[in-house]
Amino acid sequence: PYPDTYLASGSWDANQEVHHNSTVVSYWYYLTSVGGSGTNDNGNAYNITGISMDSANAVAFRTLTVYLISSSGYVDARFYSIQSAIDLFGACTPEVETVTNAWYACGVGAIYDPTVISDFSAGAQTYCIAPATAQFTNLSTNANVFHWDFGDGTTSTAMNPSHVYNTYGNFTVTLIASGGTCGTDTLVQTSYISVDTLNPCIVDMPQTGTGETQIACSGTLYDSGGNSNYQDNTNATITIAPIGAMDLTLHFDTFSFETNYDYLTIYDGPSTASPLIGAYTGNTLPNGGTITSTNGSVTLVQTSDMGVNQAGFVMHWHCAYPTAPPITNFKVDDTTSCTGIVNFIDLTTNGPVSWFWNFGDGTYSTLQQPSHTYLANGTYSVTLRTGNSFGLDSLTKSNYITINKPSDPFVVSASRCDSGSVTLSASGGDILQWYDAATGGNLVFSGTTFNTPILGATQTYYVQDSVPGITHNCGLPDISGTGGYTSSGAHSLIFNCLVPLKLVSVDIYGNTTTAPGSKTIELLSSAGTVLQSVTVNIASNLNTVPLNFDIPVGTGLMLQCTDGTNLFRNNAGLTYPYTTAGFISITGTDAGTGRYYYFYNWVISTQGCLSNRVPVTAGILLPNAQVTPNGNITLCSGQTVTFTSQAATSYLWTPGNETTQSIVVSTAGTYSVQITHDSCTAVSLPIVITTTSSMPVANFGYNNIDPLVNFSDSSLYGITYHWSFGDGGTSTLPNPSHTYLTNGTYYVTLIVTNPCGSDTITKPLDISSAGITNYENTINVAVYPNPSKGSFFLDIQSSMVNDISYRIFDIYGKAVINGTIRPTASETKLQISMPEAAKGVYMLRLWNGYINITKKLVID
Repeated sequence: PYPDTYLASGSWDANQEVHHNSTVVSYWYYLTSVGGSGTNDNGNAYNITGISMDSANAVAFRTLTVYLISSSGYVDARFYSIQSAIDLFGACTPEVETVTNAWYACGVGAIYDPTVISDFSAGAQTYCIAPATAQFTNLSTNANVFHWDFGDGTTSTAMNPSHVYNTYGNFTVTLIASGGTCGTDTLVQTSYISVDTLNPCIVDMPQTGTGETQIACSGTLYDSGGNSNYQDNTNATITIAPIGAMDLTLHFDTFSFETNYDYLTIYDGPSTASPLIGAYTGNTLPNGGTITSTNGSVTLVQTSDMGVNQAGFVMHWHCAYPTAPPITNFKVDDTTSCTGIVNFIDLTTNGPVSWFWNFGDGTYSTLQQPSHTYLANGTYSVTLRTGNSFGLDSLTKSNYITINKPSDPFVVSASRCDSGSVTLSASGGDILQWYDAATGGNLVFSGTTFNTPILGATQTYYVQDSVPGITHNCGLPDISGTGGYTSSGAHSLIFNCLVPLKLVSVDIYGNTTTAPGSKTIELLSSAGTVLQSVTVNIASNLNTVPLNFDIPVGTGLMLQCTDGTNLFRNNAGLTYPYTTAGFISITGTDAGTGRYYYFYNWVISTQGCLSNRVPVTAGILLPNAQVTPNGNITLCSGQTVTFTSQAATSYLWTPGNETTQSIVVSTAGTYSVQITHDSCTAVSLPIVITTTSSMPVANFGYNNIDPLVNFSDSSLYGITYHWSFGDGGTSTLPNPSHTYLTNGTYYVTLIVTNPCGSDTITKPLDISSAGITNYENTINVAVYPNPSKGSFFLDIQSSMVNDISYRIFDIYGKAVINGTIRPTASETKLQISMPEAAKGVYMLRLWNGYINITKKLVID
């Protein structure tokens, strides 16, 4: 006797089922193939007509290869084998009836009913933010054609569609299921999907990579499997960072990970570079089930190997908002730097929403976690000012940063007359490195003498002195101990890095009988992002492989070989972590701590010291030299004109054969100049010169749209213009516009100039914006930071509940930005950003029927 009914007892030897008995699924296949009749262990009678082994094979093969996954159960097998029969033979066919009744005979599901029933479900029905992706599961029976209406004007004919809702609202979902001769059925679920900011957020970890940052104050987070088991080979990151939150509390309802192989790692902050809260595995709730952050964000990383997967976790989060001003605090990755690069880390509590850093060298930042490069050696004090809706706080750390960079190299520029290679030289450093950009860029050469590639134009390079760091040996020194050569797989060592380092090389042992060949080695972030990679050839026995990977500060970093075939790894006698104090700690592998994969005798180097980059020019002098002014020029007869050229040492003019830089032009015509630089001679450059003998006559009109005035030039023979608007504002445009900030009579002057001279005219202008009173002394207006890099915070505290208009003007009176503030009864806050604005002084005007206030803004 064999087991033939699901969850029913029988007379077979259950202890021998796997080795000696068949299975319930096997019996289903038997009945589907050849048929049969009888009564099962549940007392249900059946009579089944088989559809042949070929047809049963087709159904089983499609079910296994198209629909089922490793975590599928009996209910899934029944549903998708019926669907496979519908796919292959059509709805309401004898094949579908046989497949269905064979399951009924095995105690799984009901007897066949030819009626079409439309049914579906969604993994989640409520969402807190748009866009929201809903995954629909089709549960219909006896149907093979489907029409979905998602309630937002879009449709689908897929069996199990995934749909993105891009707007907020409640959406009615309709599924029409058709089964041919079996008929049609329609299911309408009213307001089935809800996308609303008031809904609690329900989120799944992504399968891999980085998920969307969650900004809601509360919600529920599932592992990457949602309501099912998480998947194998996952490496996913998600950050929860509600805007303005003071802290976050995480509460775990359930937690089940494969012990020492699969992990949930939690960081106290917005990235995996933040402090580690803990790495959790097994079936114990993390930290007893409740974790509270020290700031308003946490980052979670889920990793799993290729083996067993389990139920995962369900976690609820809730944030707390501040009730007081922030308490400012910060730190840096290193207070003493010989590279000039310092990374600043905000530690402010009480939910700050604004940050203003003063680095002490005349530069600033409004980022929360800025990285700053100091250009000069010295000791610097750093100030951080933070703010939230309750107020501001600041902290100054005096003499906090010490910069001790190597001396800048001495460089020698060179040039040539035509295209080709130029020889440049530098001296004064340990290791001189040449780059093609002032920052970043590509390393093009190392050494004292650089022969450039073939150049067709002048090129600037940048030389930097690099002082090597100190080397250390890390990890297992060799393959002593128990282990062997792997037959397949991509595996990694997981490690933490405490300071920026360079991984100079590792030792890899290849199979003594079969050389491993080409291998790709990758440095990965904790989120699985490839930071650096190299492909090398691995021979038999010991290989010392140069990597020169730049390792950032972080936890959960990985060093991986994408194919470990024929590489040695230890599998016993290991004691993690393998730590080099103050630098690196190797904490385990993607397969737990019972093995050590591939990479032995790590050679690391501390970060070296870097000087500033010094520019050095490879000049291609001529024939690319240009003169200024050039093109078409208008002069007054008899005027002297002076031409300049950065590449010129002598000039030859035609006509006239004059050899001076300046010439007197008495007649109009086309002139040319031949430019010489040492032994390099340029081609002649034509210059068309027009002469005039007419003096300019100044005149203008205007259109007064009080307080904005549009001026129009009506002068004769003018070439250049200079306007003075009577309130300190000026312009050089022919037809400028200007806004007056206060009432009064102004005298506007226009000076018109051409090569023969200039003319001036002045006209009065009345500005009378009646009924506007200056209330600056009774209304509190604060602008900060001022000066700034282009981003200002504006606080207006007033009992007036009226819209306030604002406009910002440059020094020429041109409006560059405007808008309206909608105040509350007590306070209005606004951030004004002008990222594209040039450095200089601007005027901010605020007005409505009661106020007219002007503030000066400075962008430095």
